[in-house]
Amino acid sequence: MSHFAKYTDEDLIKLLNDSNKDAFTELYNRYHKLVYGYLFAQLESPQHTQDMLHEVFMKIWEIRMRLELKSSFTAYLFRICHNKVVDFSRKRATERLFREELKNQYDEMDQYQ
Repeated sequence: MSHFAKYTDEDLIKLLNDSNKDAFTELYNRYHKLVYGYLFAQLESPQHTQDMLHEVFMKIWEIRMRLELKSSFTAYLFRICHNKVVDFSRKRATERLFREELKNQYDEMDQYQ
């Protein structure tokens, strides 16, 4: 067990602001199962869930130096999750429409041959 396990989220965020990798690891260990559960409920795909889980925590690491909590870390973390799921859903919808349009164009071309 890490000595960081005794730290509050706020304390860990302060350390994370200074790029403390152990603080990041503690936050990951503390929340990754909860985040995975939330993402899986939204995505229903183990592979997409795992990929997005990594994206969420990569985002935390990327913004670590300017991360400031206005509420709880959990609320902040799940806002990132929500935004990632919305972006993913939009991208999937766009890809689906694009594939349908290509199929329709292909079907039209096929009729004339």
